[in-house]
Amino acid sequence: MAEAKELTITHTKVLALARVLQALQETQPVSALLEHLLGYLRAESAFDLVWLGLYQQAEGELVGIAGFADTPDPDLLRRRFVLNSGDLLEQVIVNRQPLKIPNLQAETRAGEWQKVAHRHQLQGALILPICHGNRCLGAGVFASHLWGDACRPQEQTCLTLVLSTLAATLAFQEENQNLRQAKRCDQPLLSLLAKLQGETTLQRRLDLVVTETHRFLFASRCHGYWFDPERQTLGRKASCPPRAKGERQQAGVEISLADLGTFRPSLMNNQVVVVGDLQYAAAQRLLQITGACTLLLAAVLHQGELAGLVVAESYEPRLWLEEEKKYLRGAADMLGLTVPLEEMESAITAATAEQDLVNTIVESVVQDQDHATTLRVVAEVLTEYLGVQRCLILRRQLNQRSFEIAHQTYVSGREPIAGPLAELGELDWHLLEESSTPVAVVSHGEDLELGSWGADLQALGVRSFLLCSTRPSLPIEGFVLVAREDNHSWSNHEAEVLQRVAHLLGLIIYQWQAEHLYDYRQYLNRQLEEGLEDLQKIVEVPELEQTALNILSRLTQAPLVTLVAWQSGHGLGQVKAWVGDASDLKVDGQTKITLHTDTLIQWALKHQGLLEVTGDQVAAGTRVWLCVPDQVRLLVAVLRTAPDHEPTGVVLIVDRAARVWPRDLRQAVDALVSQLAWSRRWLMLTGRLTDQVKTLKQMNWYKLRRLEELYLAAGNLVKRAQSNPEVGDAEAQLRRHQDLLRQLTETLVKFAPVLQQEQWQIYYHRESGVVLRMLKRVLDRVGNLAQQKQVWLEIHDLPQAAETGAVCLQGDLAKIELVLTEVLAVACRRTAAHGQVDLWPQVLEHQWLEISITDPGTVEPRLLEDLQGKTGQDPLAPSTLQQYPGLHLHICQGIVERMQGELSFHRLEDQRILTRLVLPLGEVSPEPSPPTPS
Repeated sequence: MAEAKELTITHTKVLALARVLQALQETQPVSALLEHLLGYLRAESAFDLVWLGLYQQAEGELVGIAGFADTPDPDLLRRRFVLNSGDLLEQVIVNRQPLKIPNLQAETRAGEWQKVAHRHQLQGALILPICHGNRCLGAGVFASHLWGDACRPQEQTCLTLVLSTLAATLAFQEENQNLRQAKRCDQPLLSLLAKLQGETTLQRRLDLVVTETHRFLFASRCHGYWFDPERQTLGRKASCPPRAKGERQQAGVEISLADLGTFRPSLMNNQVVVVGDLQYAAAQRLLQITGACTLLLAAVLHQGELAGLVVAESYEPRLWLEEEKKYLRGAADMLGLTVPLEEMESAITAATAEQDLVNTIVESVVQDQDHATTLRVVAEVLTEYLGVQRCLILRRQLNQRSFEIAHQTYVSGREPIAGPLAELGELDWHLLEESSTPVAVVSHGEDLELGSWGADLQALGVRSFLLCSTRPSLPIEGFVLVAREDNHSWSNHEAEVLQRVAHLLGLIIYQWQAEHLYDYRQYLNRQLEEGLEDLQKIVEVPELEQTALNILSRLTQAPLVTLVAWQSGHGLGQVKAWVGDASDLKVDGQTKITLHTDTLIQWALKHQGLLEVTGDQVAAGTRVWLCVPDQVRLLVAVLRTAPDHEPTGVVLIVDRAARVWPRDLRQAVDALVSQLAWSRRWLMLTGRLTDQVKTLKQMNWYKLRRLEELYLAAGNLVKRAQSNPEVGDAEAQLRRHQDLLRQLTETLVKFAPVLQQEQWQIYYHRESGVVLRMLKRVLDRVGNLAQQKQVWLEIHDLPQAAETGAVCLQGDLAKIELVLTEVLAVACRRTAAHGQVDLWPQVLEHQWLEISITDPGTVEPRLLEDLQGKTGQDPLAPSTLQQYPGLHLHICQGIVERMQGELSFHRLEDQRILTRLVLPLGEVSPEPSPPTPS
C-alpha cells in the first residue's frame, strides 16, 4: 500500500509539472505565465519565500517580477537588487550555475538579501539562474525557514526545468518584440535636439550626447573626445556608462591626430568610420588605445575644422546597423552646431566674472559678515578672473616690516606658504611706501624689486607677480599680491582691477584688526570653559591626562603637547601622554627620565609660572626622550597644587619659534594646567582609597569564608570526639584520638599561611591541583545547602582528561575553591525548590578551563548590569554591589581577575542565569606532603 501511495504521489507531481510546462510554452502575456508558475510553486513546493527577477544588463541589477512569501511583503516582490562584484546573485548570473546556501542570514556575500533573510527569518536558500542557451535572463531565489538544503535534488531538477521553459518563452517573446520594433533614428535624434537646447555648457552637452548615444546604440561603452589645439590631441571628456568600482580607470585617455592615420580624411569629410580590421596600422593603434574589438567613430566639425569625436566601443565582434551610423552622425553634427555657443558663453562668463568680482567686494564691505569668509571669496574670484596661480592677502605685523598671511588662495597641485614672509629690506620698504600704483614684477630673479621675498617666492615657482598696497600713500597696513608661474607682462587693466580690489579690502583689514582681538578672547574663554567642564566629568587618570592634552592642543594649536609625570618622592618620571603628529617632533614614552639630572625639568621646577626656552637650549640628556629641532620654542608648566605639595609632573608645549603668544593665551594655559594638577591629584587619592576599600572587602570576605571552613572542620572533629566515647578498648580509643588529632593538625596547617602571609592583604599562591578533586570538594561544601533548598546539582560533559586527573588548574586553589563555592551557593539560594543547577566544565584551547553554571533562579536585572560594568561609576549612587549577593559576587570577580581569570554573569534566552568562570590550566604536579604547623 505504501508503494502504491508513493507512486500515486509521484504521478500527481509529474502531471502538475506537465501542466505548468505546457502553460509556460504557450505564447501569452507574461503576467499569465507568472500566474501559472506561482500557482505550481505554491502547490508543489514547501518554500517559505519565492522571488523571481529579470536581469537588466544596462543597469546591472535584478528587477523583481513575481513571487510570494509567508509574510506579505509587496515591496520585496517588485524590488530592484543591484549586482555588485563578488555577490552571490552576480555569481549565479555570470556562471549560470545554481547556488545552495545553508544559512542566508550568515552569508556576507548575499548583499541586501542578508537583510531580507533577517527580516523574514530565512536560512536555507537555493538560487537558480533563469537561462536560455548562453544567455541568463534572470534568477530565482527559493528560501526556507529551515537551515541547510532548501530542497531535494528531484525538486531542484523540476525547478530548473520550469525556469528553463519560462526563459525560453520570455526569450521568444523578446525576439518577436525586437523584430516588431526595429531601430529608427529620427525620433531619438529629435529628442536629443530638444534636450540639447536646455543645456548651457559644453561639458553638459557632451555628457548628454554620449549618454543618449549609448542608450540608442547599446554599445559596450561610448565616449566623447574634444580637440586641444595647443597639444594637437583629442582628450576624453565624457564616458557612458561610468567605470565600475575596481575597474581600470582611463579618464586621461588621449588620441593624437597621428593615431587617426588613414581614417582622418574620412572623418573630415563628415563620414562615419567603422574600425575593426586589425590589418591596418591605424586600426591597430585605435583599438590598442581603447581596448575595444570594434569602434564606430563620427567627427564633430565646426567650420570645416575638427572639434571633437563621438566614439562607440564594442568589446565583442559586432556589425553596426545603418540606422546606428545615421544616429551617430546626427548626434555629432548637433554637437558641432553648439560650438559657437561655447565661444559666446565664454565671453559672457568673463563679463559676468568681472561683475561678480565687483559685486562680491561691495557686498562684503557693506554687509556685516565674517571677514575671513569675505577674504576667501574675494581671493578666489580675483584668482579666477586674472587667471593667476596664487593670490595672497598680507597684513603687517605690529611694529615690524614683516607681513603675516591673512589669507592665501592657490590652484590645486600647489603648496601653500607655510609662514609669514620675510622682513622687507630698507630699499624695498621705501619703494612700497612711496608707490601710489601697483608694483609689477615681470621676471622675478632678473628684476631687482622686492628681492627680500626672493627665497619665499622662488621656492613656490613664482616668476611674476603684481603687488598693491591697501592704503596707497599712507602708512602700510597690508598688501594684495597675485602671482603667476611664468613671465607675464601685467596690463594696465589688470593693475586697475587689483588696485580697486586692494582699496576695498583695506577697509576689511582695518576692521578685522579691531575685531580679531575680541574674537580671540571670546574663543579662549569658550574653549577654557568647555575644557574645564570636560575635565570635571572624567573619573580615570589616563583619560584625564589625554583629554587635558587634547584641550591644550586645541587651545594653543601647537604641533606637540606632552605630559611627563611621576609619583611624589620618586626620582624617575615618564611620558604619560602626548598629542601631535609633526614628523620632526618625537617623544619616547618608554624611557625612564631621571628627574634630578634632567636639565629641562629642573629648570621648570625652579621657575615660577610658564617657563619658555628655545630648542637649541635643550640638553643632550633631555633629547633622549624629547626630539625637537633647534628652531622651535618650548613652554613648560609644572603640575603643582599647593606650595607645600610636591609637584607630580610637567606639561610641555612645543611651538614654532616665530609665533608670539599673547597674554590671554598664557593665562588660559595656566588655568588648564592648574585644573589638571588638582583633578589628577584628586583622582589619584580617590583611586587609592577605592583600591584600599576593595582590598579590605576581598580580605574580609576571604577570611570570613576561611573562618567558616575552620569552624565547620573543628566542629565536625568535636562531634566525632564526643560520639561513642566508651566504644572499644583503650588501644582503639587511643588510635581514635590520634586520628582526630592528626586531622585537627592538618586543618590547622591549612590556616598557617593565613596567619603568616595574609595579615593585612590577600596573598595569592601559585600551585596546581586536579580539577576533579576540587569539584568534588566544592559539591561537598554546597551539598547541605542544596539538600535544604531541595535543589539538584549535576555536572555535565566532564572532560575525559579531568576524570583521569590530567586536567589541573594553575593558581591559588583554596581561593578558587572558595569562589566556586560562593557562586554555587548563590545559585542554589536563588533557585526554587525542586530546581536544578548544572555545571558544564570544558577545556578551551588547551590553556583554559571554563566552568559554566546555569540555574533557573530569579535575579534583579540591575544586579546583572552592575556585575557586567554597564552602569555608572558614581560611588555615592545606590548599587546592588553594596549588599549580598552582589557584594560577594563582585568580590569574587576581583579575586578571579587577580589570578588572570574571568568571572561573568549573563541571562540566557530561556531566562536562565549563566555564571561563567574561566581559569588558567597548569601541568600536573604531585601533591606536596602537608607541613607541620608551627
